[in-house]
Amino acid sequence: MTIEEMKKWKRALGMTSEDISDASGIPLSTVQKIFSGVTKSPRKTTVGAILSALERQAENAALTSPESCAE
Repeated sequence: MTIEEMKKWKRALGMTSEDISDASGIPLSTVQKIFSGVTKSPRKTTVGAILSALERQAENAALTSPESCAE
């Protein structure tokens, strides 16, 4: 999944960078840098942790794709 796709999930799920930081254990500043594009090549483990946090939130919301949310 690309960062752009993760941004769509983030918006669709109504999550803030702080929510993702809390859920993933990744520092808030790192999450913000990744989503803003400051960090061009984030570590695979960092992206994986963020993706896992998004997936858990989607499961909690019973969603399967960003399109299944009203934006």
